[in-house]
Amino acid sequence: MLSTPRPRRRKKTTKNKRKGELTTTGFKQQDLTCGGRCWIWRPLHTPKSAGIFCACLGMIFILIGIPFIVENNSIVVLTMRYDDTCDSGTVCYANITVSEEMKAPVYVYYQVTGVYQNHRAYASSQNEDQLEGEQVSEKDLEASCDPANDYQGKKIFPCGLKASSVFNDSIALRVCQAGAGVCEWMSGDNWKAQAWPSDEEKYKARDITQEETRSSYFSGKNGSSYEIPNLDDKRLINWMRPARGPSFTKLERILHTRDLKRGEELNFVVEDNWESSRFSGQKSLVISTMSGVGGKNDFFGYCYVVVGALMVTLALVLVITNMKLSREPGEMMYFAINEIRPLQ
Repeated sequence: MLSTPRPRRRKKTTKNKRKGELTTTGFKQQDLTCGGRCWIWRPLHTPKSAGIFCACLGMIFILIGIPFIVENNSIVVLTMRYDDTCDSGTVCYANITVSEEMKAPVYVYYQVTGVYQNHRAYASSQNEDQLEGEQVSEKDLEASCDPANDYQGKKIFPCGLKASSVFNDSIALRVCQAGAGVCEWMSGDNWKAQAWPSDEEKYKARDITQEETRSSYFSGKNGSSYEIPNLDDKRLINWMRPARGPSFTKLERILHTRDLKRGEELNFVVEDNWESSRFSGQKSLVISTMSGVGGKNDFFGYCYVVVGALMVTLALVLVITNMKLSREPGEMMYFAINEIRPLQ
């Protein structure tokens, strides 16, 4: 039985408007007043109003910048380079005298120069599945971590150049009172490693299998023994976050409750395992306090003050210019309507 075809629906057609006809809808004419039903502020920009605006904005910037500068100046930072006095593979001592009182918490960093963690080949040398605690095949490890994926026939856990080059200098701190000869080793909450919780969630620690090893890709080179810690090690977690430049600091420990008084001596015992002389790098210790605006940063506060001063200066220029060359806005004598000539 043949079925009859359905009739096609006719498309709705609209009559074309006359060519050149002007539509006056609010949307097409960009009428922000909703056809007169809405009120909109339409300020008339004059040198006076612009000067007031620049002056107010500049004062706001200055008032924001001054507290930043005051807080930044309250931060105490002590820095000492130690790789120039330490030989690789030996134990050395670095002594720093506290010049100003440092209120807890006090942060101890190690500073490294000459390491480009932001290099693409270095930053991408890791396997995400392995960092989450999963078993990964040799083929996948070679694709993501080569050449730091294998050591003496065993899979490196965790693989990659970042993990294999982790900073492994062992650092201990003893605080000696000024003139008393009484020293105290920092431990517990006063010598505690810490990492960002968001970074800790990325890594899942587990035991290695017989096919895996914690030996670094750089183990055995120049007679060094290089072991990678487990993925729950906070120093390793801090190292795995790539730095943006060749000179950077990484958090080592925190003194949560111990204040450092002026004149006290900080005796650092460093076991130099991380060799930096091969690439002309430097290693230093940085001891710093914190403020409400974070760590030491001279740029932020002075940037606000300088921009605010420029805005105030611009306001003064506008006011002086308006006083010397003042005129009423919209004067017709400044419009060259009569000088307009028809096109030839």
